Amino acid sequence: MAKITSSATFTSATPSAASATPASEDERQPEEDADSGDDFTLEPFDSSTALPLDIEEIIQARRTLQGSCAELAVQNAAPQHFARLEAALRRQQDPKASDEAFCQADVAFHRALVDATDNGMLRFVMYTVIEALIPVTNMVVTVVRERGDIISLHRQMLAQLRQRDSVALRGSIDSLMDYLLREFEQASAG
Repeated sequence: MAKITSSATFTSATPSAASATPASEDERQPEEDADSGDDFTLEPFDSSTALPLDIEEIIQARRTLQGSCAELAVQNAAPQHFARLEAALRRQQDPKASDEAFCQADVAFHRALVDATDNGMLRFVMYTVIEALIPVTNMVVTVVRERGDIISLHRQMLAQLRQRDSVALRGSIDSLMDYLLREFEQASAG
């Protein structure tokens, strides 16, 4: 197990270098738990306590993480991002697209939106989120969601990105999440 002593703080002079620097007596926080001693133990992630995820947590995570991309996407979107968003929308609009193909186009749309942030670290983190959470959300609501509703919201998002309106874009992301949650709740009740 990794241990970090309470007498060290971590600073980074450059993005690629980190070093441990002892904290002064004034900077140290008092121990909240007398039984914890001087060491803080980092436990490995226990996936059994994180699963099963509930749909509200999935929607909340998507809303928070995708919404956080709106401002950077609006600032940095370039013609190639718009082209990829349009291509994903065309694939979604294909009436012959299977549920799987529609989901893949949905993932492609959201990845293109994140790509528009032009932030490598955010793209890295969000690809994981998108690849994990969008298919799960789609599988849960596939029986009740209307493709036309999703497409309409995606069109709004693309238009707001073109208009460079991050507030409206974030609002449309929220509307999409609200829609998915309502559809799930409807499917669960019936």
